[in-house]
Amino acid sequence: MYRYVLFSRCIKYRDKKLMKEIKKIELNYYNSLNNINKGIYLNEFLTNLNYHEYLIGKLHDSIEKIKLNKELNELRERYDHIIKHKKQMNDNLSKSSNEKGNRSVYKRFMLLNV
Repeated sequence: MYRYVLFSRCIKYRDKKLMKEIKKIELNYYNSLNNINKGIYLNEFLTNLNYHEYLIGKLHDSIEKIKLNKELNELRERYDHIIKHKKQMNDNLSKSSNEKGNRSVYKRFMLLNV
């Protein structure tokens, strides 16, 4: 029993590290896409999420349902990671554009006073 607990912890740790790398690689890939392909990628992701939810709803208690549920949770985690970074990028862009706008107004003001 004790060995199983250690083995289980090892598997969870391995899965966490693997998911971290997958999310990093996937985010780099997503950021390399143009805006049209980013939308297509997210739509395909949502389709995959919805399909997993549909399959889980159709299955009765079985090992297949447990496996699909784990996959669904991993898909959600990856999707949420992309969305979180997408929002951060948009926030950073809007902040930088606001700062640029303020700077340009400030520069105009300075030019008028000189």
